[in-house]
Amino acid sequence: MKKNIASDLMRKRKGTLMKLNVLQYLLINNLMYMKPQNGPFPDLCDFEGRKLRTFMNAIDLSGWQDDPSNPPMTTAEEQRQVTDAIRSDPLLMDLMVKTVYTDTSEKGGNCRFALFTSSRTNEAVIAFEGTEMAPGSPQWKDNFASANVSDSIQQIKALLWYRSVYKHFHLETRQVILTGHSKGGNKAKYIAILDETPKHCLSFNSEGFSDKFFQRYEEKIRERQNRIENHIVNYDYVSLLLNDIGSETYYFGYNYGSGGFAETHMANTFLRFDEDGKPHMDIDENGRPVEMREFDAFCNSLLRSLDNERRTSILKTMNKVLDAILSLNRSMTVKETLNTILKIAEEESDRRNIAYFMAYMIRYEQANPEVTKHINTVLFLFDLEGISQYVKTAEQILNWEQDIFFMHFSFLTLSSVAAAIVRWMPEWLMKRLQADLEKRGIPLSRAQLKQLQMILIQTEADLRTLTLSAEKLDRTVPENIF
Repeated sequence: MKKNIASDLMRKRKGTLMKLNVLQYLLINNLMYMKPQNGPFPDLCDFEGRKLRTFMNAIDLSGWQDDPSNPPMTTAEEQRQVTDAIRSDPLLMDLMVKTVYTDTSEKGGNCRFALFTSSRTNEAVIAFEGTEMAPGSPQWKDNFASANVSDSIQQIKALLWYRSVYKHFHLETRQVILTGHSKGGNKAKYIAILDETPKHCLSFNSEGFSDKFFQRYEEKIRERQNRIENHIVNYDYVSLLLNDIGSETYYFGYNYGSGGFAETHMANTFLRFDEDGKPHMDIDENGRPVEMREFDAFCNSLLRSLDNERRTSILKTMNKVLDAILSLNRSMTVKETLNTILKIAEEESDRRNIAYFMAYMIRYEQANPEVTKHINTVLFLFDLEGISQYVKTAEQILNWEQDIFFMHFSFLTLSSVAAAIVRWMPEWLMKRLQADLEKRGIPLSRAQLKQLQMILIQTEADLRTLTLSAEKLDRTVPENIF
C-alpha cells in the first residue's frame, strides 16, 4: 500500500511558524552530496553566511550529461530533479548557511557537516553527509569498525564538532534538529544519544549501533531514544546493520539504475517525482520485507558467534569484499563475485574468515531451512548471487563423492587422509571433480578449484567446531515506565 506523505508529515509546533517536514529534511540530505567532485556544483563552503538560494542559483546543470561508459548511481537527470525541488521550496531556499566543515585529512574521508538556520522558524538544522562511496574510504571502514566498539573515531569527531558549533553559534536559543543519511544519520543518532541538547533527530537509511554501544549507554538510550526518527527505504541494506534506535518508517524506493539494487541505499531513492516535477515519499505500510528481516537475523547471529578479536577480523574481511564491489559502481556478475572472493582469500586471515562465513551460512541454513530462500533472495537482490553460488559450490564439493576404478573417493576423506591436498591433488582426480562440477552448472578453472580447495578444508574444519548463536534479534532498551 502506498501513501503520499507530502502533506501528512508537515509539522506545527506551539508558538512557532511552520516547521520543516520529513521531505524537506530529505532534500537537505540530498543537498549534502552536491559538491564539486560529484558534478558541476559549487562548493557549499564558499557560501557561508549567505542564504541557501545563492548556492542553489549558482548551480548550472543544463549541459551536464552522464558518462555512458561509467554511469553514476545518481544520474544528471535525477540531480536536476532534486535541484529543482529544492529551488521550488521557499522555506529551504531561505535557510542561512551558517558554517560548513569538511574533513579532508587522510583519516577524515572527506566527510562534511553543515549548520543551517532559518529566520522563519526557530530551527537550527545540522546535517551530516553520508559515507563517501569509494573503496578504502575511512568513513566506510569506520562503519565496520563501529560494529565492535562502543564509540568509533568518526562518531567521536562528529560529536566534538557538534559541541563546538553549538557553543560558538549560541544554539541554546534554537531548536536543534540533527539529520543525516547513511553514515551521516548514524553520526546524528550518536549525538542525539550522547548529548542532551538536540531537540530531535531524523536519519535516512543509516546503520545502527553495536552491542557494546547498548551496554555502555543503556540509560542514555532509555532517556533519549524517543527523539530519534529512522526513515528507511524498504529494501535498504545498510539500515539493517547492527541495532537501531528510535522509531522506524519504511518507504518504497525509486530511481534504480546502473547500480542495480545497490541504489536502494542512495539518498534520492526515497523520491518519486510526479509529472509536474513535484517530489513525493511513499510509505510502505508493510515495513521491512521478511527476507531483509531474516538476513538481519543471520548477520546478528554470525557476529555474536565470534569472540572480540575474531569479530574484528571478519568485519575487516567483509569490508574488503564490499570495497571491491563498490569499486565497480555497477552490478557484479556471478563470475566477478567468485573471482573477487578468491582473490581476497589469497591472504591467510581473509581466507580463514571467508571459510568461517561459508561454514556458518551452511550450518545456519541447515538449522533454519525455512529462511534459506530469504537469505538467497537478499544476496540476489544485492547483486551478490555469486556469494550464494559460492556457498552452494562449497556444499557440493564438500559432499562430493565418486567411484573411480572400483575405489570410492570423497572430498572429505581425501582431505582427512592427507593435508597435502591443499598443495597437491592427482591430475586425473582433479579432472574428474572439475567435470562433475561442470555438469552441475559450476564451471571452475583448474586454478580456481585449487584456490577453493584451501578455503574448503578450513570450511570443513569450522563446520565441525562452530556453534550457532541463538541471539538473532536487535538489541533494544525498554523505555522508562515513569
